Amino acid sequence: DDAGDDSDGDGVSSLALNFVEDTSSPPFGVGADWRSEAFETVPGETLFFSIDVKFIGVSQDEFIPDSDLYEGILAQVRSFDQLAPDGGTAGSFKGEHNVTLQSRNFTPSEWTTVTSSFVVPADGFFTDVRVSTNLFIPPSPLFAGQVLFDKLTINRLTADFDDDGDVDGDDLS
Repeated sequence: DDAGDDSDGDGVSSLALNFVEDTSSPPFGVGADWRSEAFETVPGETLFFSIDVKFIGVSQDEFIPDSDLYEGILAQVRSFDQLAPDGGTAGSFKGEHNVTLQSRNFTPSEWTTVTSSFVVPADGFFTDVRVSTNLFIPPSPLFAGQVLFDKLTINRLTADFDDDGDVDGDDLS
């Protein structure tokens, strides 16, 4: 969904995870899910994850009772052992890194950059990124409003100068 908003001014619009009221399962909206294409990874390598997020019309005060979970989205970096014919991930799930983005940690209607790191698990030869809401409740509920995301990047650890899959004293020398 082209949201027509741009976090970094490069002319590429953000994507929106739109809330749609679902009266059959109050108080949650319909699930929304976005996935990147898969990319090759090396088990043990460190990936640096970054995403720009903006909450619009989402209350910072609403939460699931008895859970301490406020409105938000879930961003995941996920690794598998195979590549699917359509360019996605396939085969055995090897692990993931979850970043729960709750509205109470953001200034409403302003872009915020969130960063995190992830070590690719053993046999995680292919990795993708997933951004979702209302699919795995908890931890990613969205009661109302809209969440925009833009400028999602994955960077690799680049200090492995001897190409042995880790960064240590040998790389320094």
